Amino acid sequence: MSFGEALTRAEAALTETEGLEAALSELKASRPPEVKAAEFRRLFHVCYRVLGLNGPPPALPADWPGERIRRMAAELITTSFFDEGARHRAHVQHAITRAVALGREIPAGAPAEPVPVPHVPLDSDEARALARPWLDHLAAAFADRPLAHLSFCWTAREFPLAPFAQIIDAWLAEVAPADHAALHRAFALSTLAEQGSQRLTWENCVAEVLPQLEDPHPLVAGAAGVYFGTLYAFELFTRSTPNPLPWALDHISAVKGHRRIVAGGFLQGIDADMGGPFDMLQKELPRFDVQGWVLEVLSKGDEEPYLPSAQSFWFYVHEGFCHAPAFITRMIDAGHGWEAMMCATEMQARVEGMAPVLERLAAMEDPEVNGPAQRTLKAHYSH
Repeated sequence: MSFGEALTRAEAALTETEGLEAALSELKASRPPEVKAAEFRRLFHVCYRVLGLNGPPPALPADWPGERIRRMAAELITTSFFDEGARHRAHVQHAITRAVALGREIPAGAPAEPVPVPHVPLDSDEARALARPWLDHLAAAFADRPLAHLSFCWTAREFPLAPFAQIIDAWLAEVAPADHAALHRAFALSTLAEQGSQRLTWENCVAEVLPQLEDPHPLVAGAAGVYFGTLYAFELFTRSTPNPLPWALDHISAVKGHRRIVAGGFLQGIDADMGGPFDMLQKELPRFDVQGWVLEVLSKGDEEPYLPSAQSFWFYVHEGFCHAPAFITRMIDAGHGWEAMMCATEMQARVEGMAPVLERLAAMEDPEVNGPAQRTLKAHYSH
C-alpha cells in the first residue's frame, strides 16, 4: 500500500474508528523519506484529529486500546520532526563502504543502500503552522509534567531536521528560556562524554565540572554526572592525578540537589563496557561498601524524572540487585519500597530467597508496589 493510499484509509477511519489502529500502522510502515507537502498536511490532520488537537477526537475504544491509538498518532507526529535515519546512517554507510572496499557481498537482510536524508517540502511558515498545535499541546502540559517536553526537544537537537529543528529551538527559547539554556549546556556535556576524548586536569575538573553536579537544573546535573563518570572510565585526566574512585562516589552521595540523577549519570559514565556498573565497582573496589553507597544515594528521596541526558539511578539499581534478596530487604527497611519492588520483580523467574521479600512488598498499601509483587508471586512462586 502506498503512503497516499494509507492516508486515504486513515482519513476514512476517523469516522469509522474500527480500523483506525490498522490504518495508523500502515501509515507508519508506508511513509517514505520523501513526503509531499500535501501529504504532510494530511498526515498531521489525521494525527491531530486522533489527539483532539484540531477538533473533537473520534470515538476511540476505552482504556488501553484507545490509549494505544493515541500513542501511535503521537509517534507519527513526533517522528515527523526528526531525521530518524541519523541514528543509523553513519553505521550503515560504514558497513556498505567496507563491503565494497574489501570486495565482499553484503549479507542477506543487511542494508544495501545508504540511509536517505529526509526532506521536508515546506517553507518555515508552513512548517511552523503545522507544528504549532503539537507545541501548544506540550506547553499546556508544563504545569503537570514540567520536564516532559525535554526529551522531544533533545531529540530535535540530536537528530535535526530542517526547518523543524530551528522552529522547535526557537519555541523552547520563547516558552521556557531556562530549559533552553539548560538543554544547550547539557547537550554539550553529553557530546564531550560520548566523544570520550576531552582531557582535563584534575584541577580543571574540580573547578569546572564538579560545580555542575549541583546545578539547579536536573538536565545539566545529570549530564555533568555522565561526563564526570566518563573522565574516570577513560582515564581522561592529564598532567595530574585524580582523587580515587571511592572519593568520587562519596562526593556524589553528598551532592546537594539532584543526588540520584547525578548518581545515575555517573554510573552511566563509568559503565564503559556496558557490563553493569555495580559489578564493575564491586570488582574494582572490594573494600568499598557499594550497597551502603546505594542506600545513601537513595536516602535523599528526590524524584527521578525521565531525562534524556542521564540514565536513572533506579534503573541501574534494579538491574544490579535483582538477585540480591538480602539487600532488597534492606531497601524495604529503609523505606524504599518502589525501588525494592523494581529489583524483586525484574527477573521473570523464580529467584532463590526472593519469595519472603515479595510477600512483604505484596502486603504494602501502595498499589504500584503491591500489584507487581502480587503478580510476580502468582506467576513464579505459587507452585
